[in-house]
Amino acid sequence: IYTSGTTGLPKAAVISHNRYIYIAAAIHLVADFKDNDVYYSPLPLYHTACGCMSIGQMIIFGSTVVLRKKFSASAYFGDCAKYKATVSTLKYFLIMTILMMSFRSHNLRLVFGNGLRPQIWPQFVKRFNIPRVAEFYGATEGNANIVNIDSTVGSIGFVSRILPQVYPISIIKADPDTGE
Repeated sequence: IYTSGTTGLPKAAVISHNRYIYIAAAIHLVADFKDNDVYYSPLPLYHTACGCMSIGQMIIFGSTVVLRKKFSASAYFGDCAKYKATVSTLKYFLIMTILMMSFRSHNLRLVFGNGLRPQIWPQFVKRFNIPRVAEFYGATEGNANIVNIDSTVGSIGFVSRILPQVYPISIIKADPDTGE
């Protein structure tokens, strides 16, 4: 797997088979994917959201995955409609490109990907008639990730208060000016 390069240039990250299965199964469970969903992913296979989260649905749950050789903003929603996709991966930088368009005839019930800015989210879901957004935050090679699974605009993720011993992480607030 290669990281997306959000914090620098893309770099290789070793993902064990166990971690691959965990990532694919976890997103399936927390984002409420269905076994009969059709996934559209215009991202490269080496990207975790495509090669692990989307392709993992095909490998583990037998779902259908539609791949695009190269991303095309103008074909994005047309492809989703053509292939009757119900779930699609989406990256923030792609959203900025497709915000120029308007397209509401598709079968998407959910888009998922890295965090979506709260300033863009409301206009994005309204313009493109997207019922639900699921976000994940975390580094491919990191040891913890958090998710926004209930489409809360501006959420920074979710940490279970019921079972903290299962996933012992905490969200902290830091002041970027003082470092406190």
